[in-house]
Amino acid sequence: MKTYVKQNAQRIATSSNRDFLLSTTFMNEIGQMVNVIMNESDNDTDVNLWIEGKATKLFSPSHSIQTVLL
Repeated sequence: MKTYVKQNAQRIATSSNRDFLLSTTFMNEIGQMVNVIMNESDNDTDVNLWIEGKATKLFSPSHSIQTVLL
């Protein structure tokens, strides 16, 4: 299993407006952002990931954990 969050990565403040979506983000020393999203619900859902005023739409299957590299 590849490790995307590297040693010495800094955690960045992250929030979610849905109770069933958990998210955390890290900035690696090389400037790469890594966002991990967990969908705890029984339903698939679309997710809008916003960073500095720009959004990208993601699909999050039920009970999934996704790693997004930015």
